[in-house]
Amino acid sequence: MLDLAMVRPDGSMPVHAASPEYKPLAFYPVSIGNYWEEAGPPRVPLLTFFGANDQFLGERELEWLAGLDADLEVPMSVHIYRDTGHAFFNDARPELYRAETAADAWLRTLDFLASA
Repeated sequence: MLDLAMVRPDGSMPVHAASPEYKPLAFYPVSIGNYWEEAGPPRVPLLTFFGANDQFLGERELEWLAGLDADLEVPMSVHIYRDTGHAFFNDARPELYRAETAADAWLRTLDFLASA
């Protein structure tokens, strides 16, 4: 359930807006660094997916994201798929869609949502 009071006018939801009953996840949230500066790390587990070849992310951002995944104090799981760009889960865009990667991300999403 999404509390609409937490949704910004542009439709985004700040990372810190999640509460324990939510299971936040995000596919290629390339602006997460901006929210991080504003709100700090998530307070509940957060699942994220990125493509290593995402044109909206630079090498520095990818290194930062990989470091977050290794940081045991940040409740965040970061999956960065090699040879994958932005919108890899969007099957309406065949030029971007990556079926194998999307299937893996979907299974991880289902596992995440089923976890306690």
